[in-house]
Amino acid sequence: LSAFQWLMQHGHANWSKVRDVNNFEYPTEFYSIKKTLLSNMKSVNTFLVSSAGFLQAEHGVYLAIVAEELLQKEGAGTVLTWGVIGNQIVMKVRSKDRGLPLDSFMKEKFGETNAGAKSAFGDSSGGANVSLGFLSPTKRNRETLLQTVEETLMDKLFDLDSGS
Repeated sequence: LSAFQWLMQHGHANWSKVRDVNNFEYPTEFYSIKKTLLSNMKSVNTFLVSSAGFLQAEHGVYLAIVAEELLQKEGAGTVLTWGVIGNQIVMKVRSKDRGLPLDSFMKEKFGETNAGAKSAFGDSSGGANVSLGFLSPTKRNRETLLQTVEETLMDKLFDLDSGS
């Protein structure tokens, strides 16, 4: 008998609340962001990276949800989703690659105070928040800023730019 079954049988759990937790609805914005992330996927070996573009702060959690879903994609070992929220690049990462020390990897790439990850049962999750500094988004630089962030992110993740 599982602990949950015991709680249910003895009246200590509310089945209606459990059902609500498991059957919640996503707002429409979630599906729009998910669509953007699916269409922007880039992969290097088993590492998948995808941009959601510019996001409102309350939608940042969707980066983690979609990263978790994309980790189930065939051939995916690590997934990093990112977006620009205000003056920050916000990244969420999920990994099932037991050979990747995700915490030290993220800290090495994005800074000790900007990044981190936790591991449990062979899976890891984490993220990073990196300030754009004076390069904050403006009406005029939005598209070029996203392109620059993406190129820089790919260079940092995969050591593509070893010349600087």
